[in-house]
Amino acid sequence: MSSEGQTESVKSGVRWEPVRFLHASDLRLHEPLAGLSEFPPAWQPVLASAAYDAATRMFDAAIAERVEFVLLSGNVVDLDVGGPRALAFLLSQFERLGQRGIEVFWCAGPQDHLDRWPTAIELPGNVRLFASTLVDGVTVRRREKVVATVYGSAYDPQRSSWKDFQAGAGVGLPIGLTSLSAERGPLEMARLAGQGIRYWALGGQAKRDVSTHSGVVVAFPGTPQGRGSSAVGAHGAVLVSLEVDGQLRTQTVDCDGVRWLTLSLAVAESIHLDALKDLLADRALQVTSKFPDMHLLVNWQIATTGDYSAEFRREETVVKLLKWLRHEFGGTPGLWSVSLTCSAPQNLPKGWQEEDTLLGDYLREVARYRQDGKLPFQLAHYAGGQDEVAGVTRLTRMDAATREAVLDTALLGGIERLGGNQS
Repeated sequence: MSSEGQTESVKSGVRWEPVRFLHASDLRLHEPLAGLSEFPPAWQPVLASAAYDAATRMFDAAIAERVEFVLLSGNVVDLDVGGPRALAFLLSQFERLGQRGIEVFWCAGPQDHLDRWPTAIELPGNVRLFASTLVDGVTVRRREKVVATVYGSAYDPQRSSWKDFQAGAGVGLPIGLTSLSAERGPLEMARLAGQGIRYWALGGQAKRDVSTHSGVVVAFPGTPQGRGSSAVGAHGAVLVSLEVDGQLRTQTVDCDGVRWLTLSLAVAESIHLDALKDLLADRALQVTSKFPDMHLLVNWQIATTGDYSAEFRREETVVKLLKWLRHEFGGTPGLWSVSLTCSAPQNLPKGWQEEDTLLGDYLREVARYRQDGKLPFQLAHYAGGQDEVAGVTRLTRMDAATREAVLDTALLGGIERLGGNQS
């Protein structure tokens, strides 16, 4: 569990009933890891069960922390895809919580389809589903005293107002529970803060985001297990405690057993291959020592300085480094190097861009696109089916940083394929 916490203070003089709960979302049990073209055979069972293992750790944390209830804010599982395994898993976990008096409040996200839960399979009595888009308030009691009220609603693509989440008096800790679209626009925090809800338990995004606005905590716990290289870093749930003085404290609980990382190095292009291996090994050992029990999926990024080096830039050099890294550190658990990329060279050889060759023509064209940031990529004729057309359309709408990265990749690929690295 992360040692960092977030505290939200309220006016003194009022005694609150303390309450402790765990907030999780986007378990996405039906969704496997993506973006791996190669991995060690010994990693296969770990990668295949990563989403379930992370969810198990989340439920384990709820029991270990002796919470009173668990909030699941959507996208737990697509029931049409998850199949019997997902149903059996959830039932067993809910029963574990129920045996310890822990309630579960689960609102439907866009992926859940809770209205399709098999009627022949009865949920344990400690589970409350919010399958309707109508807001429903459910109280949490301790010895007949109300300690919290959960105002829950399923994902509603037409929702334009938060007024239905209005909290009343004498409800203990008022909690708003719902799921949003991953493509949503920015939330209007002022509107959230005006509903009387003190903790917004939201779902619908893979990245963790917990913040306080005008005394109201707005939390997206993110998925407990990152699925691809864009989901870098720790993933898990949020542990929430309401203290007797009214302070609301949040702590992050890491649940992932497979973690994506991006590791960066800065070297001169003139560096010897053995020296570069030493630097990579040092960094790999640092990371594996920090996370000795985790399976780490690493994308290496090497930034270079100095004049262009044909030897350093040869494609076989990168292939050799990647093969060596995988051999040295790809145990289980261990560190598997997914990719190794180098930044564009700072200084190309003089005369390349001026020479009357295919390489010269190509470099001049790349330079033209760099100089004119509004010059569109002409990619339509490469698209085949509808999915490819949509992908091409997205490429034409990239931001400046992404455009530069694409041009860097194009530059390196052009130099490699047009003979620049043969000198």
